[in-house]
Amino acid sequence: MHELDFLIELCRISHSSCFITDYISPFLELSNLRIVNIYISHSKQPVISLSEGELISFADTWPQLEQMFIGFGSSYEHRLSNVATTPSINGLARLALKLPSLTYLSLPCTRLRQEDLWADVPPGSQHGLKELHISHVCPVNDRTLIAPVAEFLNFVFPSVTIYDDLRKAVVHE
Repeated sequence: MHELDFLIELCRISHSSCFITDYISPFLELSNLRIVNIYISHSKQPVISLSEGELISFADTWPQLEQMFIGFGSSYEHRLSNVATTPSINGLARLALKLPSLTYLSLPCTRLRQEDLWADVPPGSQHGLKELHISHVCPVNDRTLIAPVAEFLNFVFPSVTIYDDLRKAVVHE
């Protein structure tokens, strides 16, 4: 099996925050996956969190991954459960570097902070990422981050097409 689609529909969550791996843990043993799509639908708060550690652990779990989509529904930006656990832009770079076959990545959110930009990213790093989709960027409209984030993205992802809110945050669309 090389492709797996998850559709997780949550009607009620009994605790304040839970993580994606709480729901997909039985599938983490399928180490040959190349395409993983995780769709999470929920109607009430609180929401599922996507942590940076969890994201990096997917690289260890699925080392041959070529495409990954994680979506939290259309109104995710209004239900961020914990911005502190949101993957940083640096975490996305580290994920791409750990997965040389990864060409497509779509995530519900990323966190932009000056201190995350260059940590752990070796110069001249190689990855295969071609498309990066980010639905929501935190913090929103922080003009002091535009130039540093644009420089970081150009350095780490020079040939990657960037879509959605990440592109808007960097190029003022």
